[in-house]
Amino acid sequence: MGAKKGPKMGVPRSIRKRDKKQIMLYKLRMEKGFSQRELADRAGVQRNTVMLIENGDCTPNLETMRKLCAALGVELGELLG
Repeated sequence: MGAKKGPKMGVPRSIRKRDKKQIMLYKLRMEKGFSQRELADRAGVQRNTVMLIENGDCTPNLETMRKLCAALGVELGELLG
């Protein structure tokens, strides 16, 4: 069996049709090298919240968006595109 590879930097096919905010959250998380769990812990939110946002299954409120941006070290406008 081959060596385990890290996460790919491209947007997975499963989220290409998602809203820009979900795609940006995924891309920024990958750029920082964070797992969903690590981002959630840094932001003080549940891992499930990160997963649901990235999958387009929920729309985060402003406070959650601010927490995620702070954890990623980006401005809110960067996440919103």
